[in-house]
Amino acid sequence: MRGAFVACYGREPDGARLERAVDALRWHRGDVTLHGTGPLRVAVVDGGEGSPQLDAADGRALLVHGEPLRPLADLLHDGRRFAAVECTVTTISAARDPLGLSPLFCRSIDGALWFATEIPPLAALEPAAPDLAALAAQAALVPDDAATGLAGIRRVLPGFVLEGDAREVRLRRYWHPAQLFASYRGSRPDAARELRARFVRAVERAVAPGAGILLSGGIDSTAITAVAARSTREVSAVHVAFPALGDASEEEHARRIAEAAGVPLDVVAGELSLWDPADDLRTSVVPYLTPPALAADTALAHLATQGVVVALDGNDGDGVLGYGGREWGAMLFDRSFGRLAELAREHGAAHVARRVANDVVPPALRLRGLRGREQPPATYLQLTEEYFEEPLRRRMRDMDHERWRTPVGEWRWRQIRQVQPVTTARNEEHELRGARVGIELRHPFADRELVEFLISLPAAIKIEPYLGKHLLRTALADVVPAGTLERPDKPEYRDVLRRRVDPARCLDWIRESRVRLPLVDYGRLYRDADDPDSIPLGLLVFLARAHVFAASA
Repeated sequence: MRGAFVACYGREPDGARLERAVDALRWHRGDVTLHGTGPLRVAVVDGGEGSPQLDAADGRALLVHGEPLRPLADLLHDGRRFAAVECTVTTISAARDPLGLSPLFCRSIDGALWFATEIPPLAALEPAAPDLAALAAQAALVPDDAATGLAGIRRVLPGFVLEGDAREVRLRRYWHPAQLFASYRGSRPDAARELRARFVRAVERAVAPGAGILLSGGIDSTAITAVAARSTREVSAVHVAFPALGDASEEEHARRIAEAAGVPLDVVAGELSLWDPADDLRTSVVPYLTPPALAADTALAHLATQGVVVALDGNDGDGVLGYGGREWGAMLFDRSFGRLAELAREHGAAHVARRVANDVVPPALRLRGLRGREQPPATYLQLTEEYFEEPLRRRMRDMDHERWRTPVGEWRWRQIRQVQPVTTARNEEHELRGARVGIELRHPFADRELVEFLISLPAAIKIEPYLGKHLLRTALADVVPAGTLERPDKPEYRDVLRRRVDPARCLDWIRESRVRLPLVDYGRLYRDADDPDSIPLGLLVFLARAHVFAASA
């Protein structure tokens, strides 16, 4: 996002306190203008197009960041990327876009409500202690979505509006993706055509002359590169290469895609130094539920040296296009018998029957012939719940939708989760990573119009069980250069993660922090420390980051 703001509603703020908050802005810079008319006291940082705009008159105030100035009700209806505050002398409403592209945080102090587009200004108002319970829940992957890790500083949740007055506020959901779920009634060819049109519009809205593209070599970034190049020839791409690591070697794919699309490509070496959670926190300020940055920071830093100010990224095409899992059961319970019959003709009736059975028959009741390789391995939460205590463990079991359970509602849960705050928080983190180097990072796959369409697709249309993102490949067959969408889904960079993260050092950070999070079983954790590789690596990353953050806060 360009520009930033700090706003205070309620009691008249001390001038020095407002200045201190503005001085604490970390990444968003520009000319600062102070506004003291109406019920809102605002410091606006002008960073160019998309910067905050304020309209205050007759005891009312409207502050909009990211989109042209218009009433909050209109933004809630069809806004794509915004943070907004609208108030009178007695009431206030604040909201951000449904996909969390525009950050917005809040804090209540001395009878006043403060809002900011970054966390540090709110932390500068007065000391904020680490929220240890929230950090423990986050490390267990059952987070409080509004929690930032600092007590009293909360995020305004994407898709919700915060309403009330200076004394009391409440959250109301204004975006209802669940109401759209599986509502599409067209055919697969119709869906492919509609997906193509909406995706092209999403990229054209995001791209700008001189934009850079983070080109991993996967399907999502390939599609963005091809469409962006057709929209404007003034784009370039950067690829972060890890040639020494087999599961992350994508340079060949990236070069082939860039050449086919006619886009200049820079290849830069990926970061392989040992990970330190303090590096992540210098960028994001608070801990997020993501692995250590594997490529984004390197790519963005390179683009910044080239003078790029807008970059396009493929996050989160995987989620909104439909993660696999329980689609066989969903097709059965949706009575998509025609689609199941098609798949049976293509791949064999016995094979399809076995897939359906794996989704709908409890493991304990399956026939011997259905056992063995078809049995799912232990899930990540099953592997990590032993390091936590009740009631956190019970929450982990309740939230573990990777475990087998009846498919009724499972496919729905998996799809809708991709557009809930627990997942869209990564957009907020990416925004901060880009802002750190002066780049506005845009995500075509998080376009509201596109996402709402993808949520509406039933499993029988959205998923081809034997080929990932089949619908996107079909939709863009006449747009993307021939052959560039034929590769399998991109690798998961596990070798890079193992190279960069030292399990023993993670345990040292946890010990040295002298922090103890509630409901973490440190006895079990330290007993297993004799063999650090036996502890799930993701758990060590999340715990190390939380402990280093809590110690520094």
